[in-house]
This record gives sequence, structure tokens and C-alpha cells, in this order.
Amino acid sequence: MKKLNFSNADTREVFADKDYAEFSQLMFDTACGKQKDISKEDANGKIREIMFEILGVEEGCTRKELHKAIRRHKIDVFEVIEETVENLLVSGWGDNPFFNEFVEIKSMNTGDTNEFYVPDESVLTVSELSGNHHDLFRQRLGAGSTFSVKTSWYGVK
Repeated sequence: MKKLNFSNADTREVFADKDYAEFSQLMFDTACGKQKDISKEDANGKIREIMFEILGVEEGCTRKELHKAIRRHKIDVFEVIEETVENLLVSGWGDNPFFNEFVEIKSMNTGDTNEFYVPDESVLTVSELSGNHHDLFRQRLGAGSTFSVKTSWYGVK
């Protein structure tokens, strides 16, 4: 059983008798719709049960209590889902032919460089996003040019 060193003792306690790797796999499989030997409803129920345990509230709590618990334990929740989300980002889109036709993925964690090559003349609309400001601008990229992207939140339209 893989033990992770969570920053909160309560979160460590939740996974003291549970296999985190098994839980992470359950979240991944449920997100992909490929859960094994369990229905989607049961998988979601199990995920909710453990998340409520991490948040320290009962499943029948009020909305206000739930929001307070999420605000208090947001780092704990992120630590629990972090590996699963990272795995989904890397593998989740790889099977989608539409996505693969239009998107080139770079991950600095796997050793990719922050450099993109444009073989033909293209027009992309790219903008850094700040909050809910969505004013995008267009940029013409010359044929055969190479560029890098400053890492931040970006939207492409």
C-alpha cells in the first residue's frame, strides 16, 4: 500500500487504512468512464464518501457547511487529487483524434521544451486570461517560425 506524506494529519489518518493508489485509480477510471467491477454511481459514491471524510463533514451537511469545509481543506483536497489530475491531463486527451489534430501538448515535467514550430503561415488568437477577462487578440505567425509561450493561463479561440 503506497503511503503519501500528506501535509495534514487528518488526511494522513483518512488514508491510514485505505490504499491511496487504489483510490487515485478509481478517480481516474471514473473520470474516463472506465471503472471496473463497479457502477458509475457506486464509484462516485465511494469518491464522495472519502472526500467528505477528508473535508471532515457528514454527507448530509448543509451547503454552507460544505463550502466552509472546502475553504478550510482546499490544500488537502488538492493533494489528494493532484496525481490523478496530472495523469488525466497527460493521458486523457491522447485518444481524442479531434484534439490531437489541433493541439500540441508540451509538459516540462517530462522534459519537453517550451518551443513550438509552425510549418505554414497561421493565424492564432491567443491571450493571457486574468480572472474572467476574455479579450483575445490575433497574432500572425510566419511560415517556418519557432516560438515559445510564457507559461500562464491562456485561451485560444
